[in-house]
Amino acid sequence: MTDPPDLKTFLAADQATVAAIAPRTVIYMPGGTRRAAALAGIRPESDDYVQWSRRQLIQAVEQLFQHGIQHVFTAAIVPTNWAENRAHQEMLATYAHSVIAGESAMADYRQLGWRVRLLGGAELPSLVDTNHFLRDRTTQDTHHTLWWMVMLDEDAPFRWMFDAVLRSQRQTREAVIQELYGESVPLANLYIASGKPAITPALVPPLLIGDLQCYWIQRPGYYLPPHLLRRILYDAAYTRKTWRKDKQGRAETAIMHRDTWMQDVVIGLGRRLGEHWYPASHEENE
Repeated sequence: MTDPPDLKTFLAADQATVAAIAPRTVIYMPGGTRRAAALAGIRPESDDYVQWSRRQLIQAVEQLFQHGIQHVFTAAIVPTNWAENRAHQEMLATYAHSVIAGESAMADYRQLGWRVRLLGGAELPSLVDTNHFLRDRTTQDTHHTLWWMVMLDEDAPFRWMFDAVLRSQRQTREAVIQELYGESVPLANLYIASGKPAITPALVPPLLIGDLQCYWIQRPGYYLPPHLLRRILYDAAYTRKTWRKDKQGRAETAIMHRDTWMQDVVIGLGRRLGEHWYPASHEENE
């Protein structure tokens, strides 16, 4: 087994080197898009916000594809969005097709060579035919697939899964994945989100949880520059890989780092930052 590269070398490596260790399927669920817009001087209630956010997402997903990922799952609508006031629901319903499969979106998909699919959304009139539209109008000859998900309630992913089980009449995960997604999608081994470290059934595509390593970026919105993505990929591929079959003597190595292990640090503790949550610093953990 060769030693992993140091982080500095990895950050400067060519994309082929990075792609060699990248997972094939990533779940990308950033939040705080309205905060990001406000920080950029864009009104979150405006038409500009919708198209600005869409362009930000396209750039972030392209970064993932350029670094070796083949399948990216993200959400256009999640239950917490849909549970907001009526005005926000109407905005989501109005813009959903435009964001997922409007003229600008389709132009981006063609230019970048993406295949695009939609899960859910049949409850919204504007999205009834969107998945068929995407299947007909986006390329088949590519290794890059963007999967949009639209979930108006927390039970939606379970309905998708149970319906697929009934249709397939099979009891293996592989067979049900094939039925639900129309192909054999690799399990997801990387989850990138933002804000509070939390996962709900609506944020993870059904049946696809693999050895899911999770990262929450604290800058709001679709922020995923190459240096940050590479740090995440490096950590997932190398720093977190501490398991070994032979555990003999492994526990005793903790003695060399006694002071660190004996601290009361909790990943997930935070503080209120205005109207939002923000992670507590190392000092605040103690």
